[in-house]
Amino acid sequence: MSIQRTAPTQEQIADRAYALWEKEGYPKGREQFHWQEAERQLRTEHTPATAPAATLRATKPAAPAPSKSRFRAPKNPVLS
Repeated sequence: MSIQRTAPTQEQIADRAYALWEKEGYPKGREQFHWQEAERQLRTEHTPATAPAATLRATKPAAPAPSKSRFRAPKNPVLS
């Protein structure tokens, strides 16, 4: 039996980035950082575990994301 993992959705990333932004006290100009950190965190969570079980138990669970996302992905200047 194998566990199928899916990549995080844009909505999941946006919700996590918003939570990070809130946790930092709503700083201006850190949208790109929060978005990338949210992606990194969610990709780690969506990847099959390769760390020992003791390491996994030591990690703190993520805070619940807000029900409605108010955070939008930063515009990519390369695509504009």
